[in-house]
Amino acid sequence: ARKVERQAARLSSAMTELKRLHRQLHQGERMGGFGSWRLTLADSKVEWSPQVFAIHELDQSGGIPAGDALDFWRVVVADKELAD
Repeated sequence: ARKVERQAARLSSAMTELKRLHRQLHQGERMGGFGSWRLTLADSKVEWSPQVFAIHELDQSGGIPAGDALDFWRVVVADKELAD
């Protein structure tokens, strides 16, 4: 029983630290004006951080836009090239 309690305490501590790091990451994205995204090649699943939605002025509740989500990055790159 004690071993299970120690493992539960370690797991709880690790989850608390993970949540803190997650909040810190999102705070850094907001402050820096950048976001993060991930593409899983096995199933072509795309994930965006909340800041990516903010950059593109999209509501997170609508999910990632249908179609090729990578098209949004072509626009950002093109805008940057125009600014240079």
